[in-house]
Amino acid sequence: MSTTVLVIDDDREYAEDLAALLSPEFTCLFARSGEAGLGMIDSQRPDAVVLDLMLEGGRNGLEVLASIRETDSALPVIMVTNHPSPETEAEALRRGALYYLSKSAGRAEVLAKLKTSQEIGTTSRERDRLRHEMSILYGTFLFSSPAMKALDADLDRIAAARHTTVLILGESGTGKSHLAREIHRRSARARQPFIRVNMAGLSEELARSELFGHTKGSFTGAVADRRGYFEAARGGTLFLDEIADLPLAVQGLLLQAVEEREIVPVGSSTARPVDTRIIAATNRDLEKAVTEGTFRQDLLSRFSVITIGIPPLREHPEDIPDLARYFLGKYSGEMHLPPIELSGETTDHLQHYDWHRGNIRELRNAIERALVYHGDDGVLGPEAFSLPADQPTMGYDYAQEKTRALRQFQQEFFERAHRAINSRIDAPRPADTRRLAELVGIPPQTVRRVLKNLGFGAPSSFSSESPS
Repeated sequence: MSTTVLVIDDDREYAEDLAALLSPEFTCLFARSGEAGLGMIDSQRPDAVVLDLMLEGGRNGLEVLASIRETDSALPVIMVTNHPSPETEAEALRRGALYYLSKSAGRAEVLAKLKTSQEIGTTSRERDRLRHEMSILYGTFLFSSPAMKALDADLDRIAAARHTTVLILGESGTGKSHLAREIHRRSARARQPFIRVNMAGLSEELARSELFGHTKGSFTGAVADRRGYFEAARGGTLFLDEIADLPLAVQGLLLQAVEEREIVPVGSSTARPVDTRIIAATNRDLEKAVTEGTFRQDLLSRFSVITIGIPPLREHPEDIPDLARYFLGKYSGEMHLPPIELSGETTDHLQHYDWHRGNIRELRNAIERALVYHGDDGVLGPEAFSLPADQPTMGYDYAQEKTRALRQFQQEFFERAHRAINSRIDAPRPADTRRLAELVGIPPQTVRRVLKNLGFGAPSSFSSESPS
């Protein structure tokens, strides 16, 4: 089957000459505007796109590329232009272009890149593999669950707010530092430094010096001037991990630095302007910390302008297969192992494990450990994963008891909800599911998954008792 290439370019002569060169190896489609091109992507499903940067009228090439990436993170896009520049090249690659080429380089160069793209899996039959390759290339996971897609949909707007502080909340191992890097990567600060500082364990004196720098002789051991992380990250992003552990006395100085955009090094009386975006993260309850007097209310209010909550992995288990495949590819490559897969039973095993000890980090460690001991097996079975909860402690299996208690709670809860709406759910129909979801305040897809897991598919599954 021939590979289909869509050329989006208002230069008809260039497009026709390119089509003549690509034929008969490639089937070419044409669009003279970004809007027409986006419509053809939806209707024709091409295997690759050649996109002109400087389209006349309507949206330019970068805007069209952003629209493509909103609906298809895998479609290979080659950006071409008569006016190349380092700035537009960086922006095109940041937005997801596979290649950025000058038209003066010749149409043969476009042909060569298309062939390369074809070799690494850009046909529609191999699109899934490309998504995985691109996830590694751009350093971001491509989640498929509604919860993570909703989070991802907000990131471009958050990244565009150049100075606004961001607070990321989530359990240990959910990917808070990864998300901070992703916000930086999508922002206009992407070419400037991203610096991560862990606040845990820092004394007041050390925290002040690390963040704001110090002058020579300002304290014992200060043998030279030293700039702090605020200045080191100038123009970029400073990520303050474990922000709840920042000493209380330093929190006021941090608030002043964020609001005034200037810092005063230890031992100095002169303020220095800084242009640094702050992203903070914690797995602690900051409202509780405020109540306990260990965290400032004004600092929490300043950081809460944009708050992102990352759900624990157990709340989006549909992402586990993609994450597991990503880690398999990453670590099998590092260990120089032959291609390896997960059995269907193993995938189901991983999806039903609680992951309460470490979320994505725990999954990553489990995959790496399994490859160390079973990397030559070709297919990893459940026996390759000796997860902690699989091993009862003192004759009592915590995970099993927790699952049993949760199942009992869900059974009773949904039966009460069913009686409340006085509607029988047999297989459950979409309308019934929506009514239940509205009543209990959780997403319809979660209701459907829970009902399926509880076996509420038979006509007699729910009690026919009338509301009392």
